Amino acid sequence: MKFFMEDWLLRLVRQWLTTSMSTKTLASHPSTLYLKTGNGSALRTAIRLLRLKSKALMRLFTRLPDGSVGESNSEPFPTASPPPPGKFSLRRLVEWRDIDPAQHVNNSVYLAYIEDCGVQVAAHYGWPMMRMVQHGFGIMARRYRIQYLQPAVMGDEVETTTWISDVKRATAVRHYTITRVGDGALLARAHVLWVWVNLKNGRPIRIPPDFLACFAPNIAD
Repeated sequence: MKFFMEDWLLRLVRQWLTTSMSTKTLASHPSTLYLKTGNGSALRTAIRLLRLKSKALMRLFTRLPDGSVGESNSEPFPTASPPPPGKFSLRRLVEWRDIDPAQHVNNSVYLAYIEDCGVQVAAHYGWPMMRMVQHGFGIMARRYRIQYLQPAVMGDEVETTTWISDVKRATAVRHYTITRVGDGALLARAHVLWVWVNLKNGRPIRIPPDFLACFAPNIAD
């Protein structure tokens, strides 16, 4: 049986397996765990162990603001407003550089897809980065929430779609979906809180009215 995982998770699982089972031999390769068992009972034990340890793993890697370890955040993923007619979409082909050792698009690459789409949609609606700089403001991401639903692999064509909602004085929410063009499968979605700031002092500012006017087709009701 073969598990593909990140190195830090590999080390933890190997430690749990070596301290919890007596009838097995372990060998490792970067990001790969090979479990060699002499009987089906040991194999079933390993699978049960991985399942039982999942909650402990989440507690281990979920830290509270004071640095202590706590339970994972059970807050549901925010519900997105229906996209407006002016939603913006950008297609791209998954390339070799996007792939991790598990042979699918690495989670961090989805963030790059999202950020690239954010830059492109701004230019599409008449506000490339240089125009914002000339007007003395920028848009900063205050919070990212990304939900990964299905993997993409090399050669897939993926489409990132984005639109805005919840516009307030100095903030707005930008929604993203990433789908596979071939079958329409939803691969990931994101909920990003944007803040408009003064580039000279870094303080939040009111969203410029002319900016909102240009983006009106991209803003959901």
